[in-house]
Amino acid sequence: MPVLVSMLLAVVIYASLPLAATFGLKSMNGMELILSTTIVASFAISIISLIYFARKNKLEKLIDNHKKLSKQTWLFVIGSGITHIACNGLFFLALSMSHKAGVSLIYESWPIIAVIMTPLILKKQWKQVGLNEFIVSLIALIGVAIVILSDEQINFSAFLKKDYSEEHNYLNLFGYVIAFIGGYACALNAITKGRVAEDFRNLNHDKGAIILSEFYSRSSALLMLIITFPLYANFVDISSINWLASFYIGFIVLIMGGAFYTYSIINTNQPTIHILNYLVPLLAVIALWLAGESTLTTGLFIGGGIIIACNLYLYFAGRKAEFSEAL
Repeated sequence: MPVLVSMLLAVVIYASLPLAATFGLKSMNGMELILSTTIVASFAISIISLIYFARKNKLEKLIDNHKKLSKQTWLFVIGSGITHIACNGLFFLALSMSHKAGVSLIYESWPIIAVIMTPLILKKQWKQVGLNEFIVSLIALIGVAIVILSDEQINFSAFLKKDYSEEHNYLNLFGYVIAFIGGYACALNAITKGRVAEDFRNLNHDKGAIILSEFYSRSSALLMLIITFPLYANFVDISSINWLASFYIGFIVLIMGGAFYTYSIINTNQPTIHILNYLVPLLAVIALWLAGESTLTTGLFIGGGIIIACNLYLYFAGRKAEFSEAL
């Protein structure tokens, strides 16, 4: 599968998350959503892994190959589980503490972080990212800001006029810090899963490596949620969980979307491919509008146009560089 197609599939799937979460959060809270979707994702990928490797008659070889993995690989496995929980949990927490516009914008800056961190964590050779690419990436982030701030429910102008107390301002600032940490965790989650798949790639082909990466990431996240359950048990009511929404998010968004994303980053040498994720808030607003949960605004078209133009520039600039090297 072409890398660009795989990444676009991941983007489209990720864009459906806000709509699915909107329906899910009508009956359950954020902690219940994280727990239920992690349970679904973990069990689903466990079944897929068992069926896949059993049909390939590779179960025995797989067990033997695990002995060859370094301790560093297992650290990345644990890291992918921690960041899976952190990126969602911190985002929900930040939304409850600070203004939705500022939190969303700070959190959605994570592709820039991913562009910087990817060459540092993944082992293969990457194309050098120049100043032009970073400038275009930041311009794309401006497009994201326009899309977010154009949402009528955000009412950013009213937020600016509001007179906050010193205590509220402190809480507000702390919420933005949490949003940045959540975005950083989101970037690390995508990259650590890619690193795990990269290590397993030496033992199996791409599909098997990606399945194992998803299995270990979701399973380690579920294990951590089980261990820490006493800390948040009072916030969880199993009877209120919307399992249909949880299944969609857990299987379609986390497993399928995550698999397409991982495939893309281990099969490209362009770190700027992460910038395609700036299409997510644009497509998410359109999906919410189609479902009657949002409205279309002028800012959506302006911001969307900027995001698309920046992604087209990065794509064709990358293709031009590849063509020049070939000559």
